[in-house]
Amino acid sequence: MKIVLQNFGMICVATMFTLFAVFIGEATAIEIGNPLGRGATFQTIIKNVTQWAIAIAVPLTTLMVVIAGYLYLTGGAKPEQIKKANQALTWAAIGFIIILASASAATLIRRILEGR
Repeated sequence: MKIVLQNFGMICVATMFTLFAVFIGEATAIEIGNPLGRGATFQTIIKNVTQWAIAIAVPLTTLMVVIAGYLYLTGGAKPEQIKKANQALTWAAIGFIIILASASAATLIRRILEGR
């Protein structure tokens, strides 16, 4: 059973590395420019900053989920490692929710101020 779990863990890690490489390949197409830009207004600055934050948060959240999964797989009968995995997964989710909520709040505030 231990060998099966080790093989499963290796397959999961290999799959995650492959997916991560694909995302990195796509992420190189993202260009993070100067958020102030030419003739920028307050709305465009907020929009650019929130887009930049989401572009950074998605790979970091993916990395944290992979790390938490690794901790789960290698935790076995170690309750402290399972607890670390739970905390890593919880804080990754909380951080991602905060980033998405801030982007949504910025959009909501912009629409209220524009009168839509």
